[in-house]
Amino acid sequence: MRRSTRQRSITIVLAAVMMTWLLQGCTSQEHSIPPIETDTPYAHQKDSQVKPDERNPVGKQNEKTEIASPKNQSSHNGDSTYTDQAFDRAHPQLKGIVLASSNDAVKELWGEPEEHYVMDDTDPIDVYQYEGFSYGCKQDGRIIFVEVSGEDTSTGIQGLTIGDSEATASKVLGRPDHDTNYVWSYELKNCLLRLDLDPTTNKIQAVKLFSNERV
Repeated sequence: MRRSTRQRSITIVLAAVMMTWLLQGCTSQEHSIPPIETDTPYAHQKDSQVKPDERNPVGKQNEKTEIASPKNQSSHNGDSTYTDQAFDRAHPQLKGIVLASSNDAVKELWGEPEEHYVMDDTDPIDVYQYEGFSYGCKQDGRIIFVEVSGEDTSTGIQGLTIGDSEATASKVLGRPDHDTNYVWSYELKNCLLRLDLDPTTNKIQAVKLFSNERV
């Protein structure tokens, strides 16, 4: 009887020892495994990153400025005293603006612009927007392009209106020096006159006068 009791005691002790070993093994294994990182390699940099607005602050050159026209100087085409002129290859113009015009001369003719903004460029260009046309000039005041667009807008060239057909353009201006089916261009004195045509209808979408500096 004593022997049986002793055997049970030994069995219990051995079981307790084995359980202790198992627990110690699991504990040491847990300490040997490195903790898993939940942050990305860049997580610690979040606070130091520059926000887009801070990295590239918006400068005045990228802002568009709307300018209300004075009552006595309307920027609307119909209110100007200008009359269309016959096309002259030696003295090309759009809306009465030649590339030798000054900014002040244009404002005297058409009033204050509806909008003014600056095109970011190696040499920034001031763009003045009116109803149906716009022009751009360099910082020194030299006008380098004039553009007319908008259905039924007069180009300033007698007999030529935005939306006119290719046939009308040919009658008023003559055949172009270059024809790509959707762009007609005329090489003039120190400049280029360009007509953008709708490839489907062959109607004029826009007329542009460029200084050779921009061609």
